[in-house]
Amino acid sequence: MGNSLKMKKHDRPKELVIDNNDLKQAKQMWYKKVQYDMYKQELIDLKKCGYVKTSSPLYQLSPFINDEGIICMKGRIPNYNPIILSQKHKFTHLLINQYHIENLHIGVDEVISNLRENFWIPSCRMLVRSVFKNCLKCKLRKPKIEPVIMGDIPKIRSERCIYPFTYTGIDFFGPMMIKQGRTYVKNWGSLFTCMTTRGIHIELYYLLHCLRLLILPLTYVSCDKDDLKPISPNDIILLRKNQSQFDIKMEYNYSPKQTWKFAHKIADEFWSRWMKEYRPTLLKRNKWHDNKKNPNFQVGDLVLVLDDNMIRGKYLRGIVEKVFPDKNGNVRVASIKTSTGILKRPIVKLAKIQISQGLEDVIV
Repeated sequence: MGNSLKMKKHDRPKELVIDNNDLKQAKQMWYKKVQYDMYKQELIDLKKCGYVKTSSPLYQLSPFINDEGIICMKGRIPNYNPIILSQKHKFTHLLINQYHIENLHIGVDEVISNLRENFWIPSCRMLVRSVFKNCLKCKLRKPKIEPVIMGDIPKIRSERCIYPFTYTGIDFFGPMMIKQGRTYVKNWGSLFTCMTTRGIHIELYYLLHCLRLLILPLTYVSCDKDDLKPISPNDIILLRKNQSQFDIKMEYNYSPKQTWKFAHKIADEFWSRWMKEYRPTLLKRNKWHDNKKNPNFQVGDLVLVLDDNMIRGKYLRGIVEKVFPDKNGNVRVASIKTSTGILKRPIVKLAKIQISQGLEDVIV
């Protein structure tokens, strides 16, 4: 084809055919172009004296010029002399992107291994990662959550509390298969967490019913109405009278008044230490320190709606229709318009898609 283009217009054939030799020559011209743009002084030194200066970035690669006039790396393996390309040239970025697409968006190591069969690119891994980071299909397949600044702790976690478990968080886990006789039955566990003291209490349930959270008896349940009511976790957790509390005569070495004063003194010492030692540890944000890298979601942003019950590549795509900021102006929740309707999700379940090109490939 190259010879055909050199002919005069009326002498050229009607159809131009590109063969393998034409492709090879075109690639070699591009390699020379990249090296001329980025390693001009090294080309002069190699042609003049056969080696480069010690200050050159190619010095440790033992470069030489092959028969085609291309700078190659002289390695320790015979007949393996990869072509040296600069990581800063636009052609190198396009070349890596081509390998990335041809390898079906596979991992970074696989692309690097295929590249090094023919090329040696300084800082290759960093460059390949940047290509993966800017690839639209990779963004859709591996969405990244961008959390906002960590929110303020609730008021109930930073103030004194008279009784432990006055403010309690509850979570269920399970089911767990437990052997009972010759069969296996399902059991669930509930975790009670004191929001102030961070104390925990765990209970086991054989029925998944909310009414059994705090009334599961720990002692024998009598059929006689005159007997004492059984002890429940509610009695132990609150340590105060309630509808199931019973009166028991107990002997003390101190008078009731002295015992009451002593108990309150211990409680005051505990809360004094809690305020001085534990409360300050809640002040620092251990992660999500600011929103510089992750700006707030805005109306019109394209996002993926993450769902643990769906395949990663099949997440719903949508557009932010409305945002719900907190008192500090940080967006915590957003309404998303999808093909199935409008969904309201926290931002931890949304992955923003930054699109610079290829928008026509995204169908919401």
